[in-house]
Amino acid sequence: VGWVASHQTDGNPAGECNNRADDLARLSPLKKEVITEEWEPLLEWLHVKRQHTGAKDLYKEAHARGWPVTREMCKTCISACEQCRKRLERHPLKDDPLHLRKGKGMWDACQVDYIGPFKKSGGKHFVLVGVEIVSGLVQADAFKRATGDNTVKALQDWFGTFPKPQEIQSDNGSHFSARVVQDWARDEGVKWT
Repeated sequence: VGWVASHQTDGNPAGECNNRADDLARLSPLKKEVITEEWEPLLEWLHVKRQHTGAKDLYKEAHARGWPVTREMCKTCISACEQCRKRLERHPLKDDPLHLRKGKGMWDACQVDYIGPFKKSGGKHFVLVGVEIVSGLVQADAFKRATGDNTVKALQDWFGTFPKPQEIQSDNGSHFSARVVQDWARDEGVKWT
Protein backbone atom coordinates (compact mmCIF):
# COMPACT_ATOMS: atom_id res chain seq x y z
CA VAL A 1 0.00 0.00 0.00
CA GLY A 2 1.37 3.37 -0.91
CA TRP A 3 0.31 6.99 -1.18
CA VAL A 4 -0.04 8.85 -4.44
CA ALA A 5 -0.72 12.58 -4.74
CA SER A 6 -3.97 13.01 -6.62
CA HIS A 7 -4.94 16.65 -6.16
CA GLN A 8 -3.61 19.82 -7.71
CA THR A 9 -3.01 23.12 -6.04
CA ASP A 10 -5.31 25.45 -7.91
CA GLY A 11 -6.16 27.57 -4.86
CA ASN A 12 -9.88 26.80 -4.54
CA PRO A 13 -11.30 25.69 -1.13
CA ALA A 14 -12.30 22.22 -2.37
CA GLY A 15 -8.78 21.62 -3.70
CA GLU A 16 -7.24 22.75 -0.41
CA CYS A 17 -9.49 20.32 1.52
CA ASN A 18 -8.54 17.52 -0.86
CA ASN A 19 -4.85 18.30 -0.41
CA ARG A 20 -5.29 18.28 3.37
CA ALA A 21 -6.99 14.87 3.14
CA ASP A 22 -4.04 13.63 1.08
CA ASP A 23 -1.61 14.83 3.73
CA LEU A 24 -3.54 13.03 6.46
CA ALA A 25 -3.75 9.82 4.43
CA ARG A 26 -0.05 9.75 3.56
CA LEU A 27 1.65 6.73 5.12
CA SER A 28 4.69 7.39 7.21
CA PRO A 29 7.30 4.75 8.02
CA LEU A 30 6.81 3.15 11.41
CA LYS A 31 9.61 3.53 13.89
CA LYS A 32 10.74 0.10 15.11
CA GLU A 33 11.64 1.29 18.62
CA VAL A 34 8.16 2.73 19.17
CA ILE A 35 6.47 -0.41 17.86
CA THR A 36 8.56 -2.72 20.01
CA GLU A 37 7.98 -0.79 23.23
CA GLU A 38 4.24 -0.43 22.68
CA TRP A 39 3.50 -3.97 21.54
CA GLU A 40 5.81 -6.10 23.72
CA PRO A 41 3.38 -6.27 26.68
CA LEU A 42 0.50 -7.17 24.38
CA LEU A 43 2.57 -9.88 22.67
CA GLU A 44 3.44 -11.34 26.08
CA TRP A 45 -0.24 -11.33 27.03
CA LEU A 46 -1.22 -12.99 23.73
CA HIS A 47 1.54 -15.59 24.09
CA VAL A 48 0.21 -16.62 27.51
CA LYS A 49 -3.41 -16.50 26.28
CA ARG A 50 -2.47 -18.79 23.36
CA GLN A 51 -1.01 -21.22 25.93
CA HIS A 52 2.65 -20.71 25.06
CA THR A 53 2.47 -21.72 21.40
CA GLY A 54 5.37 -21.01 19.09
CA ALA A 55 6.52 -17.89 17.27
CA LYS A 56 4.66 -18.74 14.06
CA ASP A 57 1.35 -19.07 15.87
CA LEU A 58 1.96 -15.88 17.85
CA TYR A 59 2.83 -13.95 14.68
CA LYS A 60 -0.22 -15.31 12.84
CA GLU A 61 -2.57 -14.46 15.72
CA ALA A 62 -1.09 -10.98 16.21
CA HIS A 63 -1.51 -10.20 12.53
CA ALA A 64 -5.07 -11.56 12.57
CA ARG A 65 -5.73 -8.92 15.22
CA GLY A 66 -4.13 -6.25 13.04
CA TRP A 67 -1.11 -5.71 15.28
CA PRO A 68 1.99 -4.27 13.53
CA VAL A 69 4.48 -6.77 14.93
CA THR A 70 7.38 -8.54 13.28
CA ARG A 71 8.41 -12.18 13.35
CA GLU A 72 11.54 -11.13 15.22
CA MET A 73 9.41 -9.53 17.95
CA CYS A 74 7.46 -12.79 18.32
CA LYS A 75 10.67 -14.84 18.57
CA THR A 76 12.03 -12.42 21.17
CA CYS A 77 8.81 -12.65 23.19
CA ILE A 78 8.99 -16.44 23.27
CA SER A 79 12.70 -16.55 24.11
CA ALA A 80 12.00 -14.19 27.04
CA CYS A 81 9.25 -16.47 28.39
CA GLU A 82 10.59 -18.41 31.36
CA GLN A 83 8.05 -21.21 31.03
CA CYS A 84 8.91 -21.77 27.37
CA ARG A 85 12.63 -21.61 28.06
CA LYS A 86 12.33 -24.36 30.69
CA ARG A 87 10.27 -26.51 28.35
CA LEU A 88 12.73 -26.10 25.48
CA GLU A 89 15.76 -26.94 27.66
CA ARG A 90 14.64 -30.56 27.67
CA HIS A 91 14.99 -31.60 24.06
CA PRO A 92 12.65 -34.55 23.36
CA LEU A 93 15.32 -36.48 21.45
CA LYS A 94 17.62 -36.37 24.48
CA ASP A 95 15.01 -38.08 26.67
CA ASP A 96 15.02 -41.82 27.16
CA PRO A 97 12.67 -43.69 24.85
CA LEU A 98 9.20 -44.40 26.15
CA HIS A 99 9.02 -47.37 28.47
CA LEU A 100 6.61 -48.99 26.05
CA ARG A 101 9.38 -49.14 23.45
CA LYS A 102 12.16 -50.32 25.74
CA GLY A 103 13.62 -53.54 24.41
CA LYS A 104 11.09 -53.72 21.60
CA GLY A 105 11.78 -54.18 17.93
CA MET A 106 9.59 -53.68 14.89
CA TRP A 107 6.30 -55.56 15.18
CA ASP A 108 7.00 -56.69 18.74
CA ALA A 109 4.08 -54.64 20.05
CA CYS A 110 1.06 -52.70 18.81
CA GLN A 111 -1.44 -50.50 20.63
CA VAL A 112 -5.13 -50.44 19.75
CA ASP A 113 -8.10 -48.35 20.80
CA TYR A 114 -11.49 -47.25 19.54
CA ILE A 115 -12.21 -43.59 18.94
CA GLY A 116 -15.70 -42.15 18.60
CA PRO A 117 -18.63 -42.07 18.45
CA PHE A 118 -18.47 -39.75 15.49
CA LYS A 119 -21.23 -38.31 13.36
CA LYS A 120 -22.55 -41.19 11.26
CA SER A 121 -20.65 -41.67 8.02
CA GLY A 122 -21.52 -44.60 5.82
CA GLY A 123 -23.47 -46.06 8.75
CA LYS A 124 -20.36 -46.13 10.94
CA HIS A 125 -19.73 -44.28 14.21
CA PHE A 126 -16.46 -45.74 15.59
CA VAL A 127 -12.91 -46.19 14.33
CA LEU A 128 -10.53 -48.85 15.63
CA VAL A 129 -6.99 -47.46 15.44
CA GLY A 130 -3.85 -49.57 15.74
CA VAL A 131 -0.30 -48.22 16.04
CA GLU A 132 2.93 -50.19 15.74
CA ILE A 133 4.88 -48.58 18.59
CA VAL A 134 8.38 -48.55 17.10
CA SER A 135 7.65 -47.32 13.57
CA GLY A 136 4.45 -45.42 14.37
CA LEU A 137 2.64 -47.11 11.47
CA VAL A 138 -1.09 -46.46 11.89
CA GLN A 139 -3.92 -48.70 10.74
CA ALA A 140 -7.63 -47.93 11.10
CA ASP A 141 -11.03 -49.44 10.33
CA ALA A 142 -14.48 -47.90 10.78
CA PHE A 143 -17.36 -49.79 12.38
CA LYS A 144 -21.00 -49.25 13.29
CA ARG A 145 -20.28 -50.36 16.87
CA ALA A 146 -17.22 -50.99 19.03
CA THR A 147 -17.52 -54.73 19.67
CA GLY A 148 -15.23 -57.68 20.23
CA ASP A 149 -16.29 -59.23 16.91
CA ASN A 150 -15.39 -56.03 15.05
CA THR A 151 -12.06 -55.90 16.88
CA VAL A 152 -11.17 -59.43 15.74
CA LYS A 153 -12.33 -58.65 12.18
CA ALA A 154 -10.01 -55.62 11.99
CA LEU A 155 -7.05 -57.45 13.55
CA GLN A 156 -7.41 -60.36 11.12
CA ASP A 157 -7.48 -57.89 8.24
CA TRP A 158 -4.48 -55.89 9.49
CA PHE A 159 -2.31 -58.85 10.34
CA GLY A 160 -3.18 -60.58 7.09
CA THR A 161 -1.22 -57.76 5.45
CA PHE A 162 1.37 -56.84 8.09
CA PRO A 163 3.37 -59.05 10.48
CA LYS A 164 1.51 -60.17 13.58
CA PRO A 165 2.92 -58.56 16.75
CA GLN A 166 4.00 -60.55 19.78
CA GLU A 167 1.98 -58.23 22.04
CA ILE A 168 -1.10 -56.01 21.67
CA GLN A 169 -1.65 -53.26 24.24
CA SER A 170 -5.08 -51.76 24.95
CA ASP A 171 -7.30 -50.43 27.68
CA ASN A 172 -9.71 -52.80 29.41
CA GLY A 173 -12.76 -51.85 27.35
CA SER A 174 -15.38 -54.54 26.83
CA HIS A 175 -14.55 -54.60 23.11
CA PHE A 176 -11.01 -55.76 24.04
CA SER A 177 -11.72 -57.93 27.07
CA ALA A 178 -14.49 -59.83 25.24
CA ARG A 179 -14.04 -63.59 25.09
CA VAL A 180 -13.87 -63.58 21.27
CA VAL A 181 -10.91 -61.16 21.33
CA GLN A 182 -9.05 -63.00 24.08
CA ASP A 183 -9.64 -66.35 22.34
CA TRP A 184 -8.33 -64.92 19.06
CA ALA A 185 -5.20 -63.59 20.79
CA ARG A 186 -4.55 -66.92 22.52
CA ASP A 187 -5.09 -68.92 19.30
CA GLU A 188 -2.76 -66.59 17.38
CA GLY A 189 -0.08 -66.64 20.10
CA VAL A 190 -0.40 -62.91 20.78
CA LYS A 191 0.02 -61.61 24.33
CA TRP A 192 -2.81 -59.14 25.13
CA THR A 193 -1.99 -56.53 27.78
